[in-house]
Amino acid sequence: MDEARRRGGCGRRIATVFLVALAWLCLGSTAVAETLHPIGSFKRPIFVTSDPGDQERLLVVEREGRVVETGPGGTRTYADLSSLVTCCESERGLLSIAPAPDFHSSGRFYAAYTGKAAAGGLEGDVHVDSFRPDPQTAGQLIREPILSVAHSQEANHNGGQLQFGPDGHLYVSLGDGGGGGDPFENGQDLEELLAKILRIDPRPGQSPAYAIPAGNPFAAGPGRDEIWAYGLRNPWRFSFDYLNGDMVIADVGQDAREEVDFAPAVGGALSGAGADYGWSCREGFIAYTSPAANCAGKSGFVDPVFDYPHEDPGGGAAYGCSIIGGYVVRDQSVPDLYGRYVYADYCTGQLRSLVLPSTSSGTATDDRVAGLHVSKPTSFGEDSCGRVYVA
Repeated sequence: MDEARRRGGCGRRIATVFLVALAWLCLGSTAVAETLHPIGSFKRPIFVTSDPGDQERLLVVEREGRVVETGPGGTRTYADLSSLVTCCESERGLLSIAPAPDFHSSGRFYAAYTGKAAAGGLEGDVHVDSFRPDPQTAGQLIREPILSVAHSQEANHNGGQLQFGPDGHLYVSLGDGGGGGDPFENGQDLEELLAKILRIDPRPGQSPAYAIPAGNPFAAGPGRDEIWAYGLRNPWRFSFDYLNGDMVIADVGQDAREEVDFAPAVGGALSGAGADYGWSCREGFIAYTSPAANCAGKSGFVDPVFDYPHEDPGGGAAYGCSIIGGYVVRDQSVPDLYGRYVYADYCTGQLRSLVLPSTSSGTATDDRVAGLHVSKPTSFGEDSCGRVYVA
């Protein structure tokens, strides 16, 4: 974490924020509750992040393949990857980006997307690539492929979150390959990268294009070296707690439950290496009704810390169809949400928050509505000051 963030040196351009695709969610000094505050219009916004070295420079990912920069200097297209990105059948498109730690000086960012044939492989394969400005040609990017995963058979369950962890490594989420009920049985298959969280050390321009960090749980075999955790259906969004490095994964469910998985940092180090979150043997806290054949005899699953049903249970409890994972709020100008994990559901549009437990074997508490609604939320994001946004 950089020194300015540790000291709380981020500026007060606005009273602090959640970006709600077209808006920021903020609590002003005289306000009594969070409100929505628009920042601009974007086409199919799918993710929000920022320059790690410039809190004013937001990067909004548009699903069709563009990265839009917005800030005090106005709004412009920072990168256009649409010639590589296949969109928008089912859940395909540009899925997220992760600016490199030195982005402010290098302009390098990593992108996860479903590719056209022009990207290499088959249409729909998931690609993680590095992009940087071409020093010889203004406005052009140099693409340096990092990782590709076959995903051409079904257009859904791509995952696609990229995030640099507190350990400096790049984490990648991948869905189970699509269809319904894990037809490819990837959830429990450690020889496949789908249905996993990966952890790699990207080395763009080198061969190989990434290294395996020390401590990856399957590096000594059996299983793929890149895997950090598994048993996930569609971990569309995950995040790290800005303050302490805890990892929170929102895994989109099948027919019954949506879930939140949790790997707290212990002694400053991330836990959760080798965790099996249960798909497709389990869905949330319950046994899945049609488990894959490779679930036979399996045990030792890490239960979620929270799940909610698709049917409305009444009483103001959470329900919906597709969880949109957010962040633990560490912005002190939003005191009612400080320290709480904020999330939403695509179908209900409710923004909610809960208190995470201290261990992965605990359960979340005090789940409640935030009193705000966003039509069809697609993603949360966080800027370099820890302000939280939702598209």
